[in-house]
Amino acid sequence: MTIYIHIPFCIKKCNYCDFYSISTKDTSLIKKYIDAVKKEIVLQAENLKKNNKNQSISSIFILKLQNL
Repeated sequence: MTIYIHIPFCIKKCNYCDFYSISTKDTSLIKKYIDAVKKEIVLQAENLKKNNKNQSISSIFILKLQNL
């Protein structure tokens, strides 16, 4: 299993970037997003454990855009 986490916040949007991004300096919005991602990771781990899925994580990829 591979985990992909996208942090979509930038101070400004670059005209050449194809990634989904939100232009903001609102740190409370960013914190809410990170908290939601952490909750989702815990929920998914509990779900895998509950359903006896014998899966391991082979990689974790975190995309954080450069402008933040």
